[in-house]
Amino acid sequence: QKSKDLLGGIPGPEAGRIASLFTEKRFPRDTVLFYEGAEADALLCIGSGLVKLVALSEKGHETILHILRREDVFGELIVRPGRRPFTAIALTDAVVRSLSRDRLLSLLSQSPAFARNYLGLVSDRLSRVEREFAGFVNAWPHLRLARELIHLAEELGVETPAGTLIDLRLTHDDQPHRKRPHELS
Repeated sequence: QKSKDLLGGIPGPEAGRIASLFTEKRFPRDTVLFYEGAEADALLCIGSGLVKLVALSEKGHETILHILRREDVFGELIVRPGRRPFTAIALTDAVVRSLSRDRLLSLLSQSPAFARNYLGLVSDRLSRVEREFAGFVNAWPHLRLARELIHLAEELGVETPAGTLIDLRLTHDDQPHRKRPHELS
C-alpha cells in the first residue's frame, strides 16, 4: 500500500492535480500524529521517516502494530466518520502528507481511476489483516514475535556482513507518549 499506487494509471496532469490536494506536515521524532480515539478525518501518506502505529493497553503499555516507512499509506478507513483505532507516533523525524475526508470523497466521485486504486488499497489492507489475524490466533507468542521480526527485517532491514540489521530501538515495554498531538489540518 504505497502512495504511488493511489495514482497508478492516472494520466500525469490529473495525477499532479490529485497530488496537489494533499497537505504536508513535519513531525519531530517521538511526536504523536494522532491518538487512538481521535476523529479519523484524513488519509495519510509517509513522505519521509518512520511512523509507528501502536495500541495502548489500559495499563499504558504500547503494542506496536506496524512500522510505516516512506510512501506507506495509512488511515484509509475514513469514508465513514469514525475514530482512529490506534495511535500514530513519529519514530524518526517524519514528513506526512494528508488528504482530508472531504477531498477524498470528492476524488472518489470525480475520478474512477483514483476510486479503483483506493478500493484496491483498502482490499489489499483487509486481505493482509485477515491473514495476519489468522496467523496470530493460531501461533504461540514466540512464533508471533519471530514473524514480526522477519517482517521488520524484510521491510526495514539492512544487510551487513554480520547479518540483517534492524536499526530500531524497540523494547517489549515501550511507554506511551503523552505529548499533545499535532493537528493534521
